[in-house]
Amino acid sequence: MIKNKVNILGVEYRIIEVPFDDSSLCEDGDRAGYCCPYSKDIVISDFGNWTAEDAIEPAQKQILRHEITHAFLFESGLGYNSRSDENWAINEEMVDWIAWKGPQIYEAWKEAGCI
Repeated sequence: MIKNKVNILGVEYRIIEVPFDDSSLCEDGDRAGYCCPYSKDIVISDFGNWTAEDAIEPAQKQILRHEITHAFLFESGLGYNSRSDENWAINEEMVDWIAWKGPQIYEAWKEAGCI
């Protein structure tokens, strides 16, 4: 179950679920979520247009991990200093890699006893 808030380095971010066709998601046509470091909001789609209901929760969790990664980078000061997609801290490919591999990295850390 998706929570409605998350603590990012001591800063509370609201997690807001909006309809898939919400204008804040659709302004560029293909966004499933975004992180606003100014309002401290993470907005994700409800994927209400999907017919495969069993795919909605995994998709939302992936998008949420991606946007939380953005929030960590912003709250660390890295996002503000990387104003081009070519810079690693806001590069969508890098952020997505962290979001996809984060659970596996966490499990490896746990297995190694370093958490």
